Amino acid sequence: YHTENICAMLNSGGGFVFIAHEGSSAADLEGYYLSISDKAKYRAFIDKCFKYIEPTVDRESYCVDFLPLVGNSLGSDQPTAKWIIKVSVKPRKSKFLYYVSYKLLIS
Repeated sequence: YHTENICAMLNSGGGFVFIAHEGSSAADLEGYYLSISDKAKYRAFIDKCFKYIEPTVDRESYCVDFLPLVGNSLGSDQPTAKWIIKVSVKPRKSKFLYYVSYKLLIS
């Protein structure tokens, strides 16, 4: 479902997707324990989501950031730091509408 949300943002004024999980309440978001290699895997997964969108989305149209929670030891490759993943989508530059290619999802 992230791909559909991202596609909608590409067709509008842009936006953000925050990836985290709920804590004990809906207002209490908790991050993920991510090492540097885990971050690379998440970034690759998000890049793959964009590959299911047509026409092709160039890499400059979005950005993936890892937001540290308070108390993290930044730069650590140990999965002891908690992070929230932020995907920023820039406003549409293309004159074409973007859409999710379900034939690519199935193949």
